[in-house]
Amino acid sequence: MGLVFVILSVLVLTGSAAHAGGLHGCPNAKFSNPVSLSTKNASTVLVTHPSAAYDFSQSAKVGIDRLVAFGKNSGITSIYLQNSNLSDVYASDCDPGLWISSQAGEFSFLLSAETIFFGGGYWEACQDSTFSDVIRSWAVEKPKVARLIQVMDAIYVSGTYIYVWDEFYPRYRALIASKPMVAIPNDPTVTLSELMSILRDDAQRLEVLSRNLPNFGYLPAEYEVQLLFNGNLIRKLRPASSASNYKLLRVEFIETAP
Repeated sequence: MGLVFVILSVLVLTGSAAHAGGLHGCPNAKFSNPVSLSTKNASTVLVTHPSAAYDFSQSAKVGIDRLVAFGKNSGITSIYLQNSNLSDVYASDCDPGLWISSQAGEFSFLLSAETIFFGGGYWEACQDSTFSDVIRSWAVEKPKVARLIQVMDAIYVSGTYIYVWDEFYPRYRALIASKPMVAIPNDPTVTLSELMSILRDDAQRLEVLSRNLPNFGYLPAEYEVQLLFNGNLIRKLRPASSASNYKLLRVEFIETAP
Protein backbone atom coordinates (compact mmCIF):
# COMPACT_ATOMS: atom_id res chain seq x y z
CA MET A 1 0.00 0.00 0.00
CA GLY A 2 1.52 3.28 -1.09
CA LEU A 3 2.38 6.10 1.24
CA VAL A 4 -0.45 8.56 1.56
CA PHE A 5 -1.16 11.69 3.51
CA VAL A 6 -3.61 12.49 6.27
CA ILE A 7 -4.26 16.21 5.82
CA LEU A 8 -5.24 17.65 9.17
CA SER A 9 -5.70 21.17 10.33
CA VAL A 10 -3.94 22.02 13.46
CA LEU A 11 -3.63 25.15 15.48
CA VAL A 12 -2.78 23.45 18.79
CA LEU A 13 -1.49 19.93 19.34
CA THR A 14 -2.40 17.74 22.28
CA GLY A 15 -0.30 18.09 25.38
CA SER A 16 -1.60 15.84 28.16
CA ALA A 17 0.15 12.73 29.34
CA ALA A 18 -1.24 9.22 29.33
CA HIS A 19 -2.75 8.00 32.56
CA ALA A 20 -3.50 4.60 33.99
CA GLY A 21 -7.03 3.14 33.85
CA GLY A 22 -10.15 4.44 35.55
CA LEU A 23 -12.34 7.46 34.87
CA HIS A 24 -9.86 10.28 35.41
CA GLY A 25 -10.87 12.29 32.35
CA CYS A 26 -8.37 14.18 30.24
CA PRO A 27 -8.64 17.76 31.54
CA ASN A 28 -5.44 18.95 29.86
CA ALA A 29 -6.36 17.77 26.37
CA LYS A 30 -6.01 20.44 23.67
CA PHE A 31 -8.21 20.38 20.62
CA SER A 32 -6.74 20.85 17.16
CA ASN A 33 -8.35 22.67 14.25
CA PRO A 34 -8.11 21.64 10.59
CA VAL A 35 -5.71 24.00 8.86
CA SER A 36 -2.26 22.89 7.83
CA LEU A 37 -0.76 19.80 9.47
CA SER A 38 0.22 16.89 7.21
CA THR A 39 1.33 13.56 8.68
CA LYS A 40 2.59 10.75 6.48
CA ASN A 41 0.47 7.71 7.26
CA ALA A 42 -1.05 4.89 5.27
CA SER A 43 -3.35 4.16 8.23
CA THR A 44 -5.24 6.14 10.87
CA VAL A 45 -7.13 5.28 14.06
CA LEU A 46 -10.36 7.23 14.67
CA VAL A 47 -12.03 6.93 18.08
CA THR A 48 -15.41 8.64 18.44
CA HIS A 49 -16.46 9.76 21.94
CA PRO A 50 -14.40 7.47 24.22
CA SER A 51 -16.64 8.67 27.03
CA ALA A 52 -18.64 7.32 29.96
CA ALA A 53 -21.22 10.01 29.20
CA TYR A 54 -22.41 7.66 26.43
CA ASP A 55 -20.79 4.32 27.13
CA PHE A 56 -22.31 4.12 30.59
CA SER A 57 -20.80 0.70 31.33
CA GLN A 58 -17.40 1.62 29.86
CA SER A 59 -17.90 -1.55 27.84
CA ALA A 60 -15.52 -0.51 25.05
CA LYS A 61 -12.77 0.93 27.26
CA VAL A 62 -10.47 -2.11 27.16
CA GLY A 63 -10.89 -2.43 23.39
CA ILE A 64 -10.28 1.29 22.83
CA ASP A 65 -7.16 1.25 24.98
CA ARG A 66 -5.89 -1.77 23.04
CA LEU A 67 -6.66 -0.08 19.71
CA VAL A 68 -4.86 3.16 20.61
CA ALA A 69 -1.88 1.20 21.94
CA PHE A 70 -1.78 -0.75 18.67
CA GLY A 71 -1.77 2.56 16.78
CA LYS A 72 1.12 3.96 18.80
CA ASN A 73 3.14 0.75 18.59
CA SER A 74 2.60 0.67 14.82
CA GLY A 75 3.42 4.34 14.20
CA ILE A 76 -0.20 5.06 13.23
CA THR A 77 -1.79 8.44 13.95
CA SER A 78 -4.67 8.11 16.44
CA ILE A 79 -7.38 10.76 16.65
CA TYR A 80 -10.00 11.22 19.36
CA LEU A 81 -13.21 12.87 18.17
CA GLN A 82 -14.67 14.29 21.38
CA ASN A 83 -17.12 16.93 22.49
CA SER A 84 -16.22 19.57 25.05
CA ASN A 85 -16.87 17.30 28.05
CA LEU A 86 -13.39 16.00 28.88
CA SER A 87 -14.13 14.87 32.43
CA ASP A 88 -16.02 11.76 31.25
CA VAL A 89 -13.31 10.55 28.86
CA TYR A 90 -12.35 7.03 29.96
CA ALA A 91 -9.53 6.23 27.54
CA SER A 92 -6.35 5.51 29.46
CA ASP A 93 -4.18 7.39 26.98
CA CYS A 94 -4.83 11.15 27.00
CA ASP A 95 -2.19 11.78 24.35
CA PRO A 96 -3.31 9.67 21.39
CA GLY A 97 -1.89 11.98 18.72
CA LEU A 98 -4.69 14.44 18.04
CA TRP A 99 -7.92 15.62 19.64
CA ILE A 100 -10.58 16.99 17.29
CA SER A 101 -13.71 18.70 18.58
CA SER A 102 -16.77 16.78 17.41
CA GLN A 103 -20.24 17.03 18.89
CA ALA A 104 -21.81 14.21 16.90
CA GLY A 105 -18.87 12.27 15.43
CA GLU A 106 -18.53 14.59 12.45
CA PHE A 107 -15.25 15.94 11.09
CA SER A 108 -14.30 18.22 8.20
CA PHE A 109 -10.59 17.59 7.60
CA LEU A 110 -9.35 15.76 4.52
CA LEU A 111 -8.44 12.15 5.31
CA SER A 112 -6.30 10.37 2.75
CA ALA A 113 -5.15 7.30 4.68
CA GLU A 114 -6.13 4.11 2.88
CA THR A 115 -6.82 2.09 6.04
CA ILE A 116 -8.95 3.44 8.89
CA PHE A 117 -9.45 1.64 12.20
CA PHE A 118 -12.59 2.70 14.10
CA GLY A 119 -13.50 2.67 17.77
CA GLY A 120 -15.98 4.46 20.02
CA GLY A 121 -19.70 4.98 19.62
CA TYR A 122 -22.51 4.90 19.54
CA TRP A 123 -22.13 2.58 16.58
CA GLU A 124 -25.60 3.57 15.40
CA ALA A 125 -25.15 7.34 15.88
CA CYS A 126 -21.99 9.43 16.34
CA GLN A 127 -19.56 6.72 15.28
CA ASP A 128 -21.71 6.17 12.21
CA SER A 129 -21.29 9.89 11.38
CA THR A 130 -17.51 9.46 11.59
CA PHE A 131 -17.72 6.44 9.29
CA SER A 132 -19.79 8.37 6.74
CA ASP A 133 -17.43 11.36 6.79
CA VAL A 134 -14.52 9.07 5.92
CA ILE A 135 -16.43 7.85 2.87
CA ARG A 136 -17.17 11.43 1.85
CA SER A 137 -13.48 12.25 2.19
CA TRP A 138 -12.50 9.25 0.09
CA ALA A 139 -14.89 10.37 -2.65
CA VAL A 140 -12.36 13.18 -3.12
CA GLU A 141 -9.13 11.29 -2.47
CA LYS A 142 -10.12 8.07 -4.30
CA PRO A 143 -7.61 5.53 -2.91
CA LYS A 144 -7.36 2.48 -5.17
CA VAL A 145 -7.83 0.00 -2.33
CA ALA A 146 -9.47 1.34 0.81
CA ARG A 147 -10.22 -0.44 4.10
CA LEU A 148 -12.69 0.64 6.77
CA ILE A 149 -11.99 -1.57 9.79
CA GLN A 150 -14.56 -1.61 12.58
CA VAL A 151 -12.82 -2.95 15.71
CA MET A 152 -15.78 -4.56 17.44
CA ASP A 153 -14.52 -4.77 21.04
CA ALA A 154 -13.65 -1.05 20.81
CA ILE A 155 -17.16 0.00 19.66
CA TYR A 156 -20.17 0.41 21.94
CA VAL A 157 -23.76 0.08 20.74
CA SER A 158 -27.11 1.53 21.77
CA GLY A 159 -29.31 -1.29 20.48
CA THR A 160 -31.23 1.08 18.22
CA TYR A 161 -31.39 -1.48 15.41
CA ILE A 162 -32.36 -4.46 17.56
CA TYR A 163 -36.10 -5.06 17.31
CA VAL A 164 -38.53 -7.01 19.50
CA TRP A 165 -39.46 -9.24 16.55
CA ASP A 166 -35.85 -10.33 15.96
CA GLU A 167 -35.27 -14.02 16.65
CA PHE A 168 -32.30 -13.08 18.83
CA TYR A 169 -34.09 -10.33 20.78
CA PRO A 170 -34.48 -12.47 23.94
CA ARG A 171 -30.75 -13.20 23.87
CA TYR A 172 -30.03 -9.49 23.49
CA ARG A 173 -32.20 -8.65 26.51
CA ALA A 174 -30.47 -11.42 28.48
CA LEU A 175 -27.11 -9.91 27.56
CA ILE A 176 -28.25 -6.48 28.76
CA ALA A 177 -29.68 -7.99 31.95
CA SER A 178 -26.32 -9.63 32.71
CA LYS A 179 -24.66 -6.20 32.98
CA PRO A 180 -24.70 -4.00 36.10
CA MET A 181 -27.19 -1.14 35.90
CA VAL A 182 -25.12 2.06 35.98
CA ALA A 183 -27.23 4.86 34.48
CA ILE A 184 -30.91 4.44 35.30
CA PRO A 185 -33.15 4.60 33.28
CA ASN A 186 -30.67 3.84 30.47
CA ASP A 187 -29.75 0.27 29.63
CA PRO A 188 -26.16 -0.81 30.28
CA THR A 189 -23.99 -0.53 27.19
CA VAL A 190 -22.40 -3.48 25.39
CA THR A 191 -19.81 -3.72 22.65
CA LEU A 192 -20.45 -4.60 19.04
CA SER A 193 -18.39 -7.72 19.70
CA GLU A 194 -20.78 -8.79 22.47
CA LEU A 195 -23.77 -8.10 20.23
CA MET A 196 -22.29 -10.22 17.43
CA SER A 197 -21.61 -13.05 19.88
CA ILE A 198 -25.34 -13.69 20.47
CA LEU A 199 -26.11 -14.02 16.74
CA ARG A 200 -26.24 -17.58 15.51
CA ASP A 201 -24.65 -17.33 12.06
CA ASP A 202 -23.36 -15.08 9.28
CA ALA A 203 -26.89 -14.56 7.99
CA GLN A 204 -27.95 -12.91 11.26
CA ARG A 205 -24.72 -10.94 11.48
CA LEU A 206 -25.20 -9.70 7.92
CA GLU A 207 -28.79 -8.70 8.74
CA VAL A 208 -27.77 -6.62 11.78
CA LEU A 209 -24.68 -5.07 10.20
CA SER A 210 -26.66 -4.15 7.08
CA ARG A 211 -29.06 -2.10 9.23
CA ASN A 212 -26.28 0.38 9.91
CA LEU A 213 -24.23 0.60 6.74
CA PRO A 214 -23.50 4.11 5.41
CA ASN A 215 -24.58 5.58 2.10
CA PHE A 216 -22.00 4.37 -0.40
CA GLY A 217 -23.51 6.66 -3.01
CA TYR A 218 -20.83 9.21 -2.09
CA LEU A 219 -18.22 6.94 -3.67
CA PRO A 220 -17.46 7.03 -7.38
CA ALA A 221 -19.06 4.23 -9.37
CA GLU A 222 -15.73 2.49 -10.03
CA TYR A 223 -15.65 1.19 -6.43
CA GLU A 224 -16.65 -2.36 -5.61
CA VAL A 225 -17.77 -2.54 -1.96
CA GLN A 226 -17.23 -5.71 0.06
CA LEU A 227 -18.36 -6.63 3.58
CA LEU A 228 -16.05 -8.88 5.62
CA PHE A 229 -16.50 -10.38 9.09
CA ASN A 230 -13.36 -11.57 10.88
CA GLY A 231 -11.56 -11.95 7.58
CA ASN A 232 -14.36 -13.76 5.73
CA LEU A 233 -16.18 -12.17 2.80
CA ILE A 234 -19.91 -12.37 3.59
CA ARG A 235 -21.36 -10.07 0.95
CA LYS A 236 -20.42 -7.96 -2.07
CA LEU A 237 -22.48 -4.86 -1.33
CA ARG A 238 -21.91 -3.14 -4.66
CA PRO A 239 -20.18 -4.03 -7.93
CA ALA A 240 -17.69 -1.76 -9.64
CA SER A 241 -19.01 0.04 -12.72
CA SER A 242 -16.19 -1.24 -14.92
CA ALA A 243 -12.97 -3.22 -14.81
CA SER A 244 -10.91 -0.53 -16.53
CA ASN A 245 -10.75 1.82 -13.54
CA TYR A 246 -11.49 -0.72 -10.80
CA LYS A 247 -11.23 0.36 -7.16
CA LEU A 248 -12.07 -1.59 -4.02
CA LEU A 249 -13.57 -0.61 -0.67
CA ARG A 250 -13.47 -3.29 2.03
CA VAL A 251 -15.74 -2.75 5.04
CA GLU A 252 -14.25 -5.07 7.65
CA PHE A 253 -15.45 -6.06 11.10
CA ILE A 254 -12.73 -7.55 13.28
CA GLU A 255 -12.91 -8.81 16.85
CA THR A 256 -10.09 -6.74 18.34
CA ALA A 257 -7.08 -4.62 17.39
CA PRO A 258 -4.36 -6.57 15.54
